[in-house]
Amino acid sequence: MKKLITAVILGSTLTAFFYSCSKKERIICAADPVSTYGAFRIVDQSTGTDLFFADHPKYSLKDIYAFKTKDLARHDTIRPIVFGKKETIQAFILPLNFTKSRDTLILKIANTAEDKFIYTTKKATSQCSLNELDKIYLNNIEATYLKDQNVYILKKP
Repeated sequence: MKKLITAVILGSTLTAFFYSCSKKERIICAADPVSTYGAFRIVDQSTGTDLFFADHPKYSLKDIYAFKTKDLARHDTIRPIVFGKKETIQAFILPLNFTKSRDTLILKIANTAEDKFIYTTKKATSQCSLNELDKIYLNNIEATYLKDQNVYILKKP
């Protein structure tokens, strides 16, 4: 008798569980490098020439790296990842902290002065995450967002 009661209770519980799950809307969130990382290119502020992805770039891809502002000794290097293909659109992506509404990284390019890479987040418009990238600044100059390419353009002085 105990086995029968256990089977009935277990069966009822499982039926209720599967029924309730099938009624809920299921959302699949795809990984989007722009909203997860922030794709960006860096151009010369005066000429508009891409400093890394032009036909004859001023800097090599190995010349760029970032640090967290609290890393005063500059030991924990964050290397931007190249995203895209040369035939289409190439950009860098950096892992960003979306739990903060604003954060700053130090960007270092070759032997030039350090740059402040500042980004802000906002509440997501989708149901997939709590925050999404809002704006990016390089040395307090707001980057231009090219929606058709899903990339931010940073102007380096």
